[in-house]
Amino acid sequence: KSDTAGTHCFASDDCFIIALIAAVLVFFLIGNTISLWLTDWQTHFSYQVATDLARRQHLKYFRNGLQYFKRTNSADIINNIKIIPGFFASGILIRGMYMISELMVMAIVVVSLLVYDIRLVVMLVLVLAPSSILLYLVTKNKLYRLGTKGKEVNDATLRSLTQSIRGFVDVKISNKDRYF
Repeated sequence: KSDTAGTHCFASDDCFIIALIAAVLVFFLIGNTISLWLTDWQTHFSYQVATDLARRQHLKYFRNGLQYFKRTNSADIINNIKIIPGFFASGILIRGMYMISELMVMAIVVVSLLVYDIRLVVMLVLVLAPSSILLYLVTKNKLYRLGTKGKEVNDATLRSLTQSIRGFVDVKISNKDRYF
């Protein structure tokens, strides 16, 4: 008897659409979990590239020697070591990778749904919009705290970099290169 009920449910368009919406919702949750992991990987990768660029720039400037530091504005050095690699990571790498992946996913989902049934697209919007708004409301404070922590880390890094550049002459004079 349960087989008949299951067959009967999929014989009805309304029942089939509800079952399909439930399946899409599960797919949406799994997709968002994968998307979260991918975003984390993209962010880590981008900032690792920025860190590597900053480290290389830092070493390059220190290899230029004392005379270079005397004739070069420290703000320019700091900008080239800290600001430009960070901008490259956040402004170009992260946004570019995110945009490409989101466009691909969105195109696949929209085309698939439109091919099947436009009513399904309307129903999905009605179901997913409230959950998306709720997700935003729940996570916005955490994102704000993470942004504040990121700013604190950024300020500490900038302080350390400024001290290392300003202290370069003292390190060279006291011959403490290896120590620092």
